[in-house]
Amino acid sequence: MVAASREASIPILKERVRKKMKLQHKPKTVSGNHDKAAKLIKWLVDQKMTRGLTTSTDSEFKIKIGTRYYWFNWGRLGDIAEGLTLFCETRGRKNADGKLIPESHSTLGKYRSALSHFRKKAFLKGIAISDADIAIHDAKVTAYFTGVERYEQKLKQDGIIPAQKGGTDFPIELFRETCKLAYEKCYKKPRVGLFNLMAWHTCGRSTNVANMHIEHFVLDGDCMGIQFPVTRRGDESDSEFRAKTQLARCERTCRCCLVCRRVRVTLALPHHLRWLSAGDICII
Repeated sequence: MVAASREASIPILKERVRKKMKLQHKPKTVSGNHDKAAKLIKWLVDQKMTRGLTTSTDSEFKIKIGTRYYWFNWGRLGDIAEGLTLFCETRGRKNADGKLIPESHSTLGKYRSALSHFRKKAFLKGIAISDADIAIHDAKVTAYFTGVERYEQKLKQDGIIPAQKGGTDFPIELFRETCKLAYEKCYKKPRVGLFNLMAWHTCGRSTNVANMHIEHFVLDGDCMGIQFPVTRRGDESDSEFRAKTQLARCERTCRCCLVCRRVRVTLALPHHLRWLSAGDICII
């Protein structure tokens, strides 16, 4: 290859630069951040906390709610920070015992990252943001998330959530509640509920399992079953992991009848096999 000039008019060069800057982040990253921003904005509008928002915007990322479009007012970063922290306090999860606890630090951090992502884009487009506003915003958000992280550590110390990272057991009680929510929120799309029942090991790990591997499906009489993969802990040896995987394949299978499409779930325990009726798992 040899050097060659790509000279062009200033407007054309500016357009090239703009396109290159848009390639800074992968489309999936931008889309994920936009989804997080949309959830935050919709909550703020529902709560009538719109001081940190503006309807006078031409941003390509603006969110339509009703007949109006909303986006962040980057000149009110202090209000945006307050809205973010209040929104995060509404997010929760349930542990293995069914106890309602705050959402994890890592999950809440995605909303914080989404705001930072679009604030940076606004700055690069020439929107003026004062250093004082940035300092106030960062101080509020940092203080809140430091508290979230420390409270999460306390929950781990108290044994309310597991200390180790990675997948954990998905209790049948939580599975039942997940099924109920699937049918309540997706009652017009019964396939959603059926998929949830057949692939319920992924509904607790949706950000980790991108695809359902076909080799996990097995036939058992008139039923189609799914073998459950097992998450490996960092301190497990190869032999321990293989043994646990074999045990899981024998112990836990989700079965869907190929004839009547009714779903049956088995939970094989060390000394007995318990069948759950369709009523137990809220099949319509």
